[in-house]
Amino acid sequence: MSNQALIAQKHRYLFEDKLDEANEIFIDDPRRAIAITVEARDIGEEFDDLWAVAIGLSNLGYFSYEIGDYRASYLNYLKALDALKASDTVDLSNQIVILNELSRIQSGDKVWKRSLGIV
Repeated sequence: MSNQALIAQKHRYLFEDKLDEANEIFIDDPRRAIAITVEARDIGEEFDDLWAVAIGLSNLGYFSYEIGDYRASYLNYLKALDALKASDTVDLSNQIVILNELSRIQSGDKVWKRSLGIV
């Protein structure tokens, strides 16, 4: 394995560790979990890992939704879908999850739609 590949793998592990940490603390400290997820996404951006960026954005979409920030959730899911499509990794499973979440937000009640400016 080349040195560059080892560095990329090390950063992927760091990214995954950050996401694991964020998921573990979300219930107790959602704001901190979001901050950690932003750090994870930034690791993906720093190393041009569009798959990691997409997964980080998707997690941000989920966390935003859970705290009631539907607009941020929707925008993060849209960005996640774009990043996933642009990545060199075919990940249909996560594409379907993201599309389902976008659909759920779009078809939500008036409170969600009002927050998105749809109603």
